[in-house]
Amino acid sequence: MSRAVNKSYVLDEVDSEGICESDPTLEQIEKETAKIREGWSEKKRQSRRVTKYSQFVAPSIHMDEWAASIASASGSSF
Repeated sequence: MSRAVNKSYVLDEVDSEGICESDPTLEQIEKETAKIREGWSEKKRQSRRVTKYSQFVAPSIHMDEWAASIASASGSSF
């Protein structure tokens, strides 16, 4: 999926504090993100929802499953 780039947000001259004249304002960012979220399905909304009770859980895999997947890909067994 590709989105057109709003050329007014492309960085050009950056000052000593890293701020560019063409940096979007908070209001512009909020408006653009709201437009993006309008196209989300309910499933996508739920998957992206963050609450104060949300916490990051790193993806994991059981080592036996990992070893089996390596073995099946190489044609050998452990």
